[in-house]
Amino acid sequence: MDKVSFIKDIKTQSLKIPYKYNNISHFYYPDVQLITKNNNIIILEIKPLLKMFEEFNLIKYFVLKNFCNENNYCYAIVDDSYNTIEKIKNMNVNLEKEKYFINFLKENKKITYRQFRIIKEKINLTIYELFNILIKNHKNLTYTSTPFLIK
Repeated sequence: MDKVSFIKDIKTQSLKIPYKYNNISHFYYPDVQLITKNNNIIILEIKPLLKMFEEFNLIKYFVLKNFCNENNYCYAIVDDSYNTIEKIKNMNVNLEKEKYFINFLKENKKITYRQFRIIKEKINLTIYELFNILIKNHKNLTYTSTPFLIK
């Protein structure tokens, strides 16, 4: 990033964003704050793809999104392959796949990794499609990567 010509300054975890979750006050410290030569601010959070859609990280996403929208900053939560939550959220997912997945979850109350692999093979569901379903239904679903579980 030091060699990118439009970046004037880079700060790490220098921004403190207050928020409330479950009526408890918290602080969120995004990973990187970039200041461009024309004084725009870009805030980045870097997460591995499999962790990006866990409940705690989705909370960070919405806190960051709201904070940046209020302050006219740019933002992204990005993985090492440059996938962002926004990119995955805006993907098109076959509605039949999504219905199958949601109905399976309603019937079984949870999806373990073993069950996910069966679903994946049966309807040819990609990990990106799974995360798209999770972000679109984040108010009703929770996901953890270790151990893999969707409820």
